[in-house]
Amino acid sequence: MFTKTNLMKRKKEELVDMVINQRQLMRELYSNLDDKTKAELNKKVEDIIWPVMHRGE
Repeated sequence: MFTKTNLMKRKKEELVDMVINQRQLMRELYSNLDDKTKAELNKKVEDIIWPVMHRGE
């Protein structure tokens, strides 16, 4: 279970391993998508992530 309390009890190394594992799983899922779906997903990610990353904070 990934609750905030549960995550706070974990060591940094465990959390890093969890993030790396989740990223690998996402890459595997992404690689199974067709080109049209990949393009749509990329557009959605750019629309959401880029403004957050470049807010100037």
